[in-house]
Amino acid sequence: NNPQQMVSSATELYGAFTGGGIWKWDGSTWTQVTPNTPTSMVLEGGEIFLDHFDSYPLGTFPTSGGWILRYNGAGDAYQYIDNTHSLSGQQSMHMVGSSCWSSAMYHPLNLSSQVTYEAKVFVDAIVSCGCTPSLAVVRLINPSLGEWGTAFGSVSFNCDGNIYAMQATDPTSNVLLMPYNAQQWYKIKLKVNLVTRTFDVYVNDVLKGSDFQILDSGSPTGIEVLADHGNDPTVWFDDILVQ
Repeated sequence: NNPQQMVSSATELYGAFTGGGIWKWDGSTWTQVTPNTPTSMVLEGGEIFLDHFDSYPLGTFPTSGGWILRYNGAGDAYQYIDNTHSLSGQQSMHMVGSSCWSSAMYHPLNLSSQVTYEAKVFVDAIVSCGCTPSLAVVRLINPSLGEWGTAFGSVSFNCDGNIYAMQATDPTSNVLLMPYNAQQWYKIKLKVNLVTRTFDVYVNDVLKGSDFQILDSGSPTGIEVLADHGNDPTVWFDDILVQ
């Protein structure tokens, strides 16, 4: 089949095939990057990744798309593809954390030194705090660094009803961005510069803060979304994009 869209990066070519997702051509073979087919593709260097969660069977975990459940929150049965809430398409990723055990879904990626990471986030309810104040998190991560993994440029939706930029895995360095409402979709965009060790945060395409510091050492090996700590925080994620 012929691709419906194509973009190039150095010696590599990326093609989007209707119903077949994004594939990378290295000059001799095609390798699938994601099974999901995008409505548009933009490449700014390095790996490209897009997942709308519409190609997976309802009620399943998206292992076939390369996602890994690092921690299972309220239990494996609560982390699944759902159609209760969604933005693009009919499905999204449903996750439920617990008081002191998060639901953390990780996807390894070959990231460049400048990364744009987007995710849509829907928090069901602003519940009471757990072992940490965060209910939902979007972040770059290296799960092999530190006891629980180390984050590099993060945004958290907290139990006080506010969104924060997280400058370190330890939440004591969080910076307040804005309040949020439950039962509402928010588009989070992180522009991360791993050379200057800084990141900018956009919420619904509005810049909420720039040049936040990345205080932890090391480098990310992929992306992660979490339904974190509290009274069973329930979160939907959709339209995950990395450029």
